[in-house]
Amino acid sequence: MVPKGRTFVLQPTVFKGPCNSPSINFKIRGTIMAPKDISGWKWPSSDKNAWLHFQYIKGLAVDGRGLFDGQGAPWWDCFKKSQCHKRPRAISFHACEGLKVNRVNLINTPGGHISLNGCNGSVVSNIHLRAPNDSPNTDGLGISSSSHVTIRDSIMEVGDDCVAINGGSYMNISRIFCGPGHGISIGSLGIGGTYGAVEEVHVRNCTFTRSSNGARIKTWEVKHTYQKKKK
Repeated sequence: MVPKGRTFVLQPTVFKGPCNSPSINFKIRGTIMAPKDISGWKWPSSDKNAWLHFQYIKGLAVDGRGLFDGQGAPWWDCFKKSQCHKRPRAISFHACEGLKVNRVNLINTPGGHISLNGCNGSVVSNIHLRAPNDSPNTDGLGISSSSHVTIRDSIMEVGDDCVAINGGSYMNISRIFCGPGHGISIGSLGIGGTYGAVEEVHVRNCTFTRSSNGARIKTWEVKHTYQKKKK
């Protein structure tokens, strides 16, 4: 529980299962802030891909109308000066079966906002993601290797894709207010000649305002290199 009316500065943290309880509730009613300066970030491991990691937790629920503040402005400036090539996303969920994310407010992420990887049977609803239109590559919700995902009734005002689907199947996206941003995207798929599959994605009753696209599919060109045989 993060109590209402309280603000805490939190270093990059890993919440790792499996857990004995069949359900884990993470209630945020106050404010959690990332360190303001890049030099103040202290990583718990060599993995520097996210500020908050949730891994291998079945039945995880994150909700509470509180606020996650990624304090991302120094990271954006660093990236624009080509000094920070990789920036952490704010929240990462990995292998969290039956995940529920509800009534979460997240602002100013250094990189992407929220990622789901290997999270089957997830429901993301009533979330509000905010970052300036010119914040680089601040995707709203990134999904990979996940199936049966529901995303609904949410507002995403970001600097890149509101929803980016990079692998998975059976996804229902409805009543999303997207903009500014780049829209709802399947892909990019096939980077570096890799194989990517996305199936059964349904986008319904969504509103796009000041976004560069609506719903789209992004793929990479496959380049072939031929060599002459020596005689």
